[in-house]
Amino acid sequence: MKQKLQIATFLIIFIAYLFLLYRGVSFIQYNNNAILLFIVSILIPIYLLLPQADIQQRSCIPFRSNTVPYIMLGLIAFLLLMPGVAVSLHSNPLPTKNSDVILQMQVQFERFIKGEQPYAPVTEFIWNPFPVYMPLQWLPIGFGKYFNVDIRWGGLFILFICYAYFMLDFKLKNFSRLEIILISLTPLAFIWLSNEYRNEEINSVFDVCVYAYYFLLGYGLLTMNHKVIFIGLVGAMMSRYTAIFWLPIFLFVIYQKYGKQKLYQYLIFGSTALLVIFILPFLVRDPDILTKGLAYHNACGILEWERLTQKNEIPFTVTMGASYIQFWAKVITGLTPTESVTILRLIQLLFMAIINLAAYLYYKKHTNYVLANPTNFLLSFMAIEMLFFYGTSALVVQHYWFTVTPILWACMVAAMSRQTVMH
Repeated sequence: MKQKLQIATFLIIFIAYLFLLYRGVSFIQYNNNAILLFIVSILIPIYLLLPQADIQQRSCIPFRSNTVPYIMLGLIAFLLLMPGVAVSLHSNPLPTKNSDVILQMQVQFERFIKGEQPYAPVTEFIWNPFPVYMPLQWLPIGFGKYFNVDIRWGGLFILFICYAYFMLDFKLKNFSRLEIILISLTPLAFIWLSNEYRNEEINSVFDVCVYAYYFLLGYGLLTMNHKVIFIGLVGAMMSRYTAIFWLPIFLFVIYQKYGKQKLYQYLIFGSTALLVIFILPFLVRDPDILTKGLAYHNACGILEWERLTQKNEIPFTVTMGASYIQFWAKVITGLTPTESVTILRLIQLLFMAIINLAAYLYYKKHTNYVLANPTNFLLSFMAIEMLFFYGTSALVVQHYWFTVTPILWACMVAAMSRQTVMH
């Protein structure tokens, strides 16, 4: 009974997270929603960091024949979502009116095909935005181009591949049928909610593939399958690299748990992927890509700060109830918007350093627990790092949470897999 109550609690927390992310502001004032969203989001990661002597882990094991019904259920559920997505895409044709994200990525892809530098100001727009999107976020546009369909299907195709792999590989030992069904379907609930209540996430941005990469990374960490982890890491870092500050924690645990050889494999193959996907084709041609991109992103944050503090406007990002700039604007005062955003960036870096230090100190105190349960430790600190990263950002658009959600899902599964040992 206690175990069932715990599992129900974790599911309720995750559902509450999804509710606050997509429907909360319909019932709760947006500032209060943002606070509740942060609190609810961090509950399960913190729980995973509570070492208990009477807890053991139910493990993920490979596919077995008796999981066929669950595989079919998951894949059918995924396919059932697609007609609604298709209607939404048809109702919101490109170019979208409320975002230039996909249009910038289209320009990047077309430049790449022509052999031009994708990372240069997009002169097709009068404000000349500098595209900051990494290659594995805009390269999937090629799927739509090749099959002559809406380019936004490219991200959904990648998600289908990742989800299909998950369903084919996944089975939880000692889990009930209901638990397996819930674990299998909750990742799809996020896509359904995106399309139902925030369909600009499907229509106006190209972050579904980012969700797929982080979903694969989260599942890889659940199973500690190094090949899956590596693929997920490459996808995550080469699309939306929010978890970059978590990498030192990850590499440290890999070294402590698996030794130098495994660490060297990650470093060598990771460096090779970075060279092939980004450095050689793009960064070598213009070494200032990253600084230009950071400057442009800072400029967007400065504009948000100006609207909030000087023009007495409430940016739409704030009204979505998933941004925290309005709180920092009350703490950082008496400075220009540029200075304020710079200070906030420094605060962000300080939080990232503190979290890394906290991870190290936690490891020193609970070494045996971390090495016995690297999944719990890695997922927890990854989620915490991303939550504080966005919590200290000047610009947080709701689709940024496409990175957080699959990691919180993985945290939920890890929490559900902890069971009390009967003495």
